[in-house]
Amino acid sequence: MSKKVHIALSVLLFCAVILGYGYWHAQTHGVLNVSIYDFSDEQAFVLLKEAEIVLMDKHGSKLAAGKSDSRFGTVYLSHPETGSCYEAEHQATRSNEGLNTWQICFRQHSAWIMQWVRQVRFVEIIVKDCSLEKIPISIEERSADWWMWWVPLPHVGGKPYTYFNLTIRLDPIACRMLV
Repeated sequence: MSKKVHIALSVLLFCAVILGYGYWHAQTHGVLNVSIYDFSDEQAFVLLKEAEIVLMDKHGSKLAAGKSDSRFGTVYLSHPETGSCYEAEHQATRSNEGLNTWQICFRQHSAWIMQWVRQVRFVEIIVKDCSLEKIPISIEERSADWWMWWVPLPHVGGKPYTYFNLTIRLDPIACRMLV
């Protein structure tokens, strides 16, 4: 084999490995954004604070549970072993050790989410005196641009993830979900 062919094959193999890693990472790591909106006031809607959710499969078995925080309404899911990344996220801005802890937590959560997120069919929601059980839902899915993960620009690149979104519209006063 000539030296040029060997170099060309090496470059192709290198590119295949780089792209393969991006594809693999996007298939094995995901981010789930859960937003619970309060639609009790028709003039404005806000993220519900201090709501609890349980995500279930088609048989009603629990896949994951989460809770929205009291400050912003951000929903944090609890990993069965490590819990939520809530504290780690807040420590990440204070020290390098906190940042490392958050990165480890996020990595574990993103891999854990991919194990069950596509099986979610129902949600249970508890907000104050309102409890809704086994409400059918669907989660939106968007794939990352995994082939661009290696680009060293601030707005492009980075490890690719599969993004999932669940938006819940709720009227907690009437204790009902809105479509």
